[in-house]
Amino acid sequence: MTSSLGASSSKTADDLVKGQDLEEDKTRITAYITSTGESQETTVNYNKWARSYDKDLEGTYRAHLIAADALDEALPKGDKDGGDGGPRGRLRILDVGAGTGKVGIELGRRGFRHLDALEPAAAMLEVLKTTGVYNRTFNEYVGVGKNSVPSGFYDVVVVAGAMVKGHIPIEGVDDLIRMTKPGGMVCISMRKEFTEEGGDYQHLETRLHDLQQQRIWTKVSRKVVPNYFYNHDGVVYIYKVL
Repeated sequence: MTSSLGASSSKTADDLVKGQDLEEDKTRITAYITSTGESQETTVNYNKWARSYDKDLEGTYRAHLIAADALDEALPKGDKDGGDGGPRGRLRILDVGAGTGKVGIELGRRGFRHLDALEPAAAMLEVLKTTGVYNRTFNEYVGVGKNSVPSGFYDVVVVAGAMVKGHIPIEGVDDLIRMTKPGGMVCISMRKEFTEEGGDYQHLETRLHDLQQQRIWTKVSRKVVPNYFYNHDGVVYIYKVL
C-alpha cells in the first residue's frame, strides 16, 4: 500500500525508529498533520490518510499507550478477564479525537468496557468502527462550534494526541469539562514541546491552572514521558472535575 503521505508504507517499525530515514519520516508526518491551522482542512487530510494511518505510525507513536497507562494507574482496578470488568468496567469513557481507535483498543485490554468516540474525520471513524470496542460515535468537533455530546455524562474524557495545531484548540478544554461528570476525570496526552514557549499550546498550562484556581477541577497528575513521538517527550495531564 502507498501512504497518503506520499511515501511507501513498507518500512518496518524498526526502520522508522532506528533507520536513516527517521528525521525525514518525522518531518513528513509532522508537516502533514500540522499543515493547516484550520480544523476543517485538517479533517480533509485525515480522511485522505485514514487507510494507511496505522501503518505509517506503527512503532513511532505512543500517545494511545501513554494515555491508557495513565488511566490504568489512576482508576480503580477491575476484572480484566470477564464479567463487567468490575468498577472500571462500569465507567463511561469518551475518546476525543479518537482517530482509528487505538486508545479504545488499549483501554479495552485494561478492562474498560463502555467506550464512545468523537472523531471529526469520517474516514478515520469508519476504520475505528472495525475495532469493535466502541459503542456510540460522534462525527463532530470539539472546541469549534457546538457538538451533540451530552453534558455531565462521562466518567472519563480522554484526548490522546489531538492537542495539535489545527486539531483541538485550547478553548476545547472547556468542552472536555462540560462533557465530564462532577468527580470524573479528564486525561490529555500530547507533545511536551507544544506547551513550551513558542509552541501552539504555550498558554495551555496557564489555562489548566486558571481552571483549578476557579475550582472547576483539580490536578491529579502531570507526568513527562520519553519517546512520545519518535524521540520527542510527551506530557500527560489528569484532572478531576469538581
